[in-house]
This record gives sequence, C-alpha cells and structure tokens, in this order.
Amino acid sequence: MVIWDVRLPQWPSAQDWHTSLRYTLQRLLDGGCVVSWLGDGFLFNDPPELLLPEHMSGGVLATLTSTGEYTCHFNSDTPVVEISDEEMLAFRGHTRGLADVE
Repeated sequence: MVIWDVRLPQWPSAQDWHTSLRYTLQRLLDGGCVVSWLGDGFLFNDPPELLLPEHMSGGVLATLTSTGEYTCHFNSDTPVVEISDEEMLAFRGHTRGLADVE
C-alpha cells in the first residue's frame, strides 16, 4: 500500500478543483496503484478494515478507480462532503481484494 501526504502550494480555485484532484488521483493509477483516493488521514485503517464504513465512514472525500469512475461531492470553495458509505463499499470492490489482505 502506498500512502502520500501532498501539501498544496496553492489551493485550487473552484473551477480547477475537480480537474486538479482527478489529475492527481490519476497519476497514482498511472504509477501502478489499483485505486486512488483523497481521505482524511485520521480515519484511515489498514486491511482488512480498509474502506469499510464501520471503520472509515466520513474519512473518504474523493475516489478514482482504474476504470475511470470518479466520485467527489465538493469543490474547493464549499464545505467538505464525504462520499457515502454505499459509494465507499462500491469503491472498495475495485481494490481487487487488496483491501481484504491482512
């Protein structure tokens, strides 16, 4: 599992937010990651609890799958909105079982 903390030199405008975020998540996939997401590090859990709502609900803010499915419900100028538990479980399904590894 690869975890990156990325500090932004400048916060993107609302217009550039989704473009910048999706581009960053895509670079992780291009580097060989199976899935990529933006999360609240305080609610991160290792497998097998990774991406399970009972452990990470409210901790995933944006996701991108290798098939291009992007989920993010907020912009840089609006309050943070996490993905739903249902969306998190669907995203977990794209991990090809890696989230289940102990």
